[in-house]
Amino acid sequence: RWHVGEFRCTACAVGFTDRAVAPAAELGIVRTELTLRNLDSDLSKPLAFELATQLAHGGQARASGSVQPQPLALRGKVDLDRLDLRALQPYIEPLVNLSLVSAKASARGELALEGTAREPVALARWKGRMALDDLRTQDQLNQAEFVRFKGLSFDGSAVTWRPTALQADLGQVALDGFDGRVIINGNG
Repeated sequence: RWHVGEFRCTACAVGFTDRAVAPAAELGIVRTELTLRNLDSDLSKPLAFELATQLAHGGQARASGSVQPQPLALRGKVDLDRLDLRALQPYIEPLVNLSLVSAKASARGELALEGTAREPVALARWKGRMALDDLRTQDQLNQAEFVRFKGLSFDGSAVTWRPTALQADLGQVALDGFDGRVIINGNG
């Protein structure tokens, strides 16, 4: 048995390469401040966490709350500020012929996760604001601009996910500066 009252990581950086996708995805965090309190070998005991970091591709993330590792029980506050989603292009590319020229995601709210012995994540709940800003996409076949907008936001959203159901109240939805094209190729 072991117990750690407080663990701190200051000015930390973590990077990794996901070669399961092509091209490989390069992801990472820099200038990270992480504090964990009450770590214990008994994974049924909750621990407190505080995180402030900058993503290597751009954007900042803050989170704080408590988590019980087994069974999973997480309650936290999340603040994501202009995360650059272009880093996710390797995951999008196999699914659609679309390039992310620009896309910034933000969110501020409360996150809850719960698990059971049978379902590692049996419930996920979000309450708060979500936004996608400065979206510009390009069709990969002919390099033409496809969809763009200045901002899409969901204020006062409440989303609950279970393995068998999704319930979503998107709150107040706002779309600013939308422009899109329909592109039809002769070969479909």
